[in-house]
Amino acid sequence: MQNGWSNVEIWLCNQGASDFAGRIEYSVFNTSCTEPPGFSAIDITVAADSSVCVCSLNSDKNSVIAIRAIESGKIISENTYIPVPVKYFNLPEAHISITMDENEEEYIFNLLSDRFAHAVELYMEDEDALFSDNFFDLLPGITKQILLIKNDTTAENLNTIINKLKFRTMNSVLSEAKNA
Repeated sequence: MQNGWSNVEIWLCNQGASDFAGRIEYSVFNTSCTEPPGFSAIDITVAADSSVCVCSLNSDKNSVIAIRAIESGKIISENTYIPVPVKYFNLPEAHISITMDENEEEYIFNLLSDRFAHAVELYMEDEDALFSDNFFDLLPGITKQILLIKNDTTAENLNTIINKLKFRTMNSVLSEAKNA
């Protein structure tokens, strides 16, 4: 990192047996951002068992790079990149709201954050639960849906889950460490 800026290359690696034809969307935004990040897009084809450099981006020590691969209109992969070790990263406290619903087979959680929330962990006190995703990042203003198959938990109903569902983020862990 030179003068606080880092040059990051975005590569798409296709380890599949067939060509990838789709779109790469990416965004560079500051951790203090409270608006949904704007994404740029590149349509791309990558031959089977090959890789290609999609683009080169500049970021600073308070930036997050969000990347997602889209094929046939569906997000097939998404990731975030932080240019410095997390302990040196500026992660302001994030406020997360969760709405819950259910159908016959699963509980549905919609999570929304006012800022970038890093390494969000969902868990339930005194209950076993196997969530569809359990360590993820939330981008500001973009809802992430997490599912819990009813057969994958010992919780008996949505009220039990509402009372026992907890989450923590790297934002809160670092904030607590600074205040200790």
